[in-house]
Amino acid sequence: MIRAPKASADLLKGELARDANIEYVEPDFIAQALGTSNDPYFVQGSQWHLSKIQAPTAWDTTTGSSTQVVAVIDSGVRASHPDLVGKVMVGYDFVANDNDANDENGHGTGVAGTLSPRSNNQIGVCGVAWANPILPVRVLDANGSGNYSAIANGIIYAADRGAKVINLSLGGTSSSRALQDAINYAWNKQCVIVAAAGNNGSNVAFYPAACTNVVAVSATNASDARPTWSNFGSYVDVSAPGVDILSVYGTDQYAAWNGTSFSSNSFLGIGNTTGTAFTSSLNVSGSGALVTGTTRSGEIRIANTGSSNGTLNVSGGTVTVGTGTTDNKIYFFKAGSATGYTANLTQSAGTVTASG
Repeated sequence: MIRAPKASADLLKGELARDANIEYVEPDFIAQALGTSNDPYFVQGSQWHLSKIQAPTAWDTTTGSSTQVVAVIDSGVRASHPDLVGKVMVGYDFVANDNDANDENGHGTGVAGTLSPRSNNQIGVCGVAWANPILPVRVLDANGSGNYSAIANGIIYAADRGAKVINLSLGGTSSSRALQDAINYAWNKQCVIVAAAGNNGSNVAFYPAACTNVVAVSATNASDARPTWSNFGSYVDVSAPGVDILSVYGTDQYAAWNGTSFSSNSFLGIGNTTGTAFTSSLNVSGSGALVTGTTRSGEIRIANTGSSNGTLNVSGGTVTVGTGTTDNKIYFFKAGSATGYTANLTQSAGTVTASG
């Protein structure tokens, strides 16, 4: 290797290239590491779900946005946890009716620590979309229970505070007009709402996941299989990792969590990191077909009406929709608009065609 001043490098390259004893001449280019994090639990491989959804590949493009607020409507968030310091906005407590949304249960803190903790800081865990600020909205008490009215008020509050993505890792089996009205309000304010499908191992609808204008997320394990406790059924839109998800816990600890509560965060994080970077072609696994069409920036969700729920892969806009042989749908949510664009995917003779 020959070192030369930048100003004379091209001249030297030309002279060396004319030497018959030199096979070729080229600069010693500089390579960069792929998107990664130096957080200890990620480096150790303890956060398997991030590799499963190929989050590091997405981090090459973006780690989220500091201007896109994510509302965690849950039991509150412990903002003093070392991996959350500086990431949590001032929120509201609809249990005590004050602006102290501190977590007295732990669940909401775990949810926030999966989605957007301080990351790449050599401390603890890494999140899916670590650049996004968290708006804590407390609607569940110290026992992890809360009224639908508090949840509905929390959704409206989050939308009014400017949140564009809302996570709801909670719910019940009763449908509610109040919940649906609150979700519609947020939807009309251009929010994307993601909710846990439930942990009853049942196909009985779980709300607010089963509400209109909500992306319902069930769980998968490291083998891409549905754990027996994860809900399933026609109201479920997509699946994501939800078993042994390492996140923050307590005042300064870490723990492995299980549940669709943590699947919804993985999907929501995917939306934050890929919302404006979809390619114009989507590879539909299970059918071996390629779907092409007009690219529309924004969120994406998969609904598979076949025998298994859809799953989502961050990398390169790849979408896996399960092994069912019936029709699938892809919903494109245009950035800056509440209008949804729908592509109906019809499978026939090993090919998939898009219409709509």
